[in-house]
Amino acid sequence: MLAAATLHAAPAIVSAVNAASHLPAELPNSGIARGSLFTIEGLELGPSQPAHAEPPLSVSLGGTSVRVASGGASVDCWLTYAAAGQLTAILPSAAPVGEAKVVVTRDGESSPPFDILVVESAFGIFTRNQAGSGPAVAQNAEGGANLPFNALTQPARPGQTVTLWGTGLGPAARDEASGPLPGDLASSVEVFVGGLPAAVSYRGRSNCCAGVDHVSFAIPAGAVGCHVPVAIRSGGSVSNFATISIDETGRSCSDPNGASADDLDFLRASGSLAFGLVEATRLSFGAVFADFAEALFARGSVDGWTAAPSARSLPPGSCSVRWERNGSAAADARVDDGLDAGSSVSVTVGSNSRPLLARFGAPGLYTADLNRFLEPGPVTVDNAGGGAQVKGFRVTVNVPAGIQWTNADAVAVVARDRELTVTWTGGSAERETAVVYGVVPARGGITAGFSCAAPVADGRFTVPEWVVSALPPGASAGVLGVGVANSSAVRFNADGIRFGAAAASNLSARNATYR
Repeated sequence: MLAAATLHAAPAIVSAVNAASHLPAELPNSGIARGSLFTIEGLELGPSQPAHAEPPLSVSLGGTSVRVASGGASVDCWLTYAAAGQLTAILPSAAPVGEAKVVVTRDGESSPPFDILVVESAFGIFTRNQAGSGPAVAQNAEGGANLPFNALTQPARPGQTVTLWGTGLGPAARDEASGPLPGDLASSVEVFVGGLPAAVSYRGRSNCCAGVDHVSFAIPAGAVGCHVPVAIRSGGSVSNFATISIDETGRSCSDPNGASADDLDFLRASGSLAFGLVEATRLSFGAVFADFAEALFARGSVDGWTAAPSARSLPPGSCSVRWERNGSAAADARVDDGLDAGSSVSVTVGSNSRPLLARFGAPGLYTADLNRFLEPGPVTVDNAGGGAQVKGFRVTVNVPAGIQWTNADAVAVVARDRELTVTWTGGSAERETAVVYGVVPARGGITAGFSCAAPVADGRFTVPEWVVSALPPGASAGVLGVGVANSSAVRFNADGIRFGAAAASNLSARNATYR
């Protein structure tokens, strides 16, 4: 009995991903680059008390080791962190490129081999939520040693140099176990900021940490917004999409669909901010309508806070790619707690009302699938007398009339190695923003999608090839769509929140095959 008590289950690997992007194996840009940090998640991987390594790094930490084998060759990885459910390691620069298998050994017990793809270069951007989405870990170059982290309250300016933190640029010239090896790798790197190419001044290892890379670039003219998407292509692979904040004045930015500059100054001073977001969407799929509405009331902290859940907050001309597993996406915002807005939140069209129900396990979130309920025109959302934390509010937004998709039949098949052009007529240039989007299901419960924003008056938008290439190939169950959204939200007030913002959109979609 005493001998049996000392035994533990063999380690088991559930996933192995780039430590910054966290892109799952089902996505085409999920390869793990030589010389990069990668994260292994699973069961019984390491010690019950987390262990952190300091240089010189070792191939064993807390009784755990990691080996990667491919084509008859194998390499031992240097571990930087080990815990029961997660390991972080550096894939040696000498690792062979191609299909490989990773094995975790803990106290003499080895896991079953887990398949990975080792590539020469595949950059991942570190983000503040540590899940690969939302605000990037980036620094603004203000001169000398003044390098504040980019944030809504500390945006960059056009022309200013910004440095992104990440991993996966490619192999280093020497062994990194003894510490970082700063230096430009001179690898082929493209940076896209708000859909615009940026001039790169440095792409190489950081001077702080082994396996961690920096990419420095100048903010291109014309890239402005609170939530400007940024992505990097290296070795033909597109990174995860993150956001940075850019303002022409350099002061707290102002989002017409969310927090104003004054709100963000308050956030910086107080450390947190309570807000409310209301969204109503008419979605048509041929003759089928899938209208829905949601309201979110929460308090966010200053570190990485954002409140931009929709494509409306993308600067015109830009695109973003996101993914989720089994319907659950990583949260971009650091929400400290949801706020009780009562049990009578409802949406009203004319004389008809429908309830928005509190989402189980998500305090402060109220949603409803409305079938064919919304119509172009005014929609009112209110919460009667209010709840314990958010008192009574009432806000009315206008669902746009929509636009006419003029080349829907011509884009039923999306070639992932080419740019994609969508055309339309109609819409209000003064009040609305055009939205082009797509969704592709993949294996393992993974769904990936892109969203782009464009001026309605243009009547067309071309999704760049590097955006489409980040999507997985999919069967005819994929979706492609176009529509319009309010360019600016309607702000509303309620006791218990600093601000509220409500908006609506009218979207159409069709089946599409992504090849």
